[in-house]
Amino acid sequence: MSRSDKEGTSSGGLVVNLTSDLSLRIIRYLGRGSLGGVFQASLQSRTKEQTRLVAAKFVHLPNNVQLQTTADNLQQKFLAISSSHTSLLRCEVFADEQLKGLWIVSDYICPGNTLLLSKKLGGCTESLIAFFVKEILSILVFFEKRPNWQGLQCIKGSNILLDSSGQLRIVDYHQLAVVLPLLDKQFNVQPSIVYWNGPENKDGNELPSFSTASSGDIWALAVWMIELAQGYTPLKSHGPYKVAYGLNVGERPQLEWPSRYSIHFLDLLHQCLQTNPQLRPTARELLAHPFLSAAPKEEDIGDIVRHILSQDISSEAGDTYLSEEWIVILSGNKFLPLPYLSVFDVEIEQVKLVGHEDKGDFMDK
Repeated sequence: MSRSDKEGTSSGGLVVNLTSDLSLRIIRYLGRGSLGGVFQASLQSRTKEQTRLVAAKFVHLPNNVQLQTTADNLQQKFLAISSSHTSLLRCEVFADEQLKGLWIVSDYICPGNTLLLSKKLGGCTESLIAFFVKEILSILVFFEKRPNWQGLQCIKGSNILLDSSGQLRIVDYHQLAVVLPLLDKQFNVQPSIVYWNGPENKDGNELPSFSTASSGDIWALAVWMIELAQGYTPLKSHGPYKVAYGLNVGERPQLEWPSRYSIHFLDLLHQCLQTNPQLRPTARELLAHPFLSAAPKEEDIGDIVRHILSQDISSEAGDTYLSEEWIVILSGNKFLPLPYLSVFDVEIEQVKLVGHEDKGDFMDK
């Protein structure tokens, strides 16, 4: 990694050298995912003189002594999945030996993720939800045909993106399965998993682990439907251990105002949220559900997309553009450079921008 010296550039910001040819210029902080902080960035090629807008996730692996090998292995696994379906957003993995972690980079999709879309709209209509669900079910049907398929393991509003053409794109597919075993136990991502996982995913402690079956995608699909309807994740105001306890005693995610929704919508949720995974229908069976008859035709979705296209909804953090060289956070008595924001659960209000002239000796503390 190199600091920005603003030489030959039109804007400031932290610069991360990924390879001898490629570099990332961090633009703004978008939010925290299950595995790390996500940033909007510009991916720049020195030899081709090309620049592309990307979303870059930093995964901190301080004790991994073979980062390049790890990056290469993950790249092959992600490519094998994404190459099989155009709706899966292709990602590239880069090792950062200096910051001791991986950058997972994919195209920046606008308008953005469907959870923030639903927030912006004050909740999606049932017809729009039906359209989205039908699209995702068609993708799941495609993959359910594969032998030993373990599910996409990523169905939730922040991982399902709407692009400018009205198509849904999926990110973070299988990342939990292949990245989670690499993480240090101190960076426990289980609390962020529990809101979308069914009660069957146990790993011997109080919190469910991530799903490794296609039936787990069906449960997560229902949670995503509630996110779309309400504009927020059900039970997110509860602590993860309280949610896990509720799942263990048979509770399920619920709509806050169920009387506002149709019988078909409620029935589809009920079928997907069976606590026994063997009782959940497959994606192919769900495609025949009468709720999906409310979905608008693909050619009619354009009006909805045009309504939201002028709004960039992809940032959870609002106007957090990084115009200075460093962004640091106070954690105890330590000041940390920008990428380490990804390994702490820090509210954006606690983030402080510091320019290069103000750094002093803070970085050595």
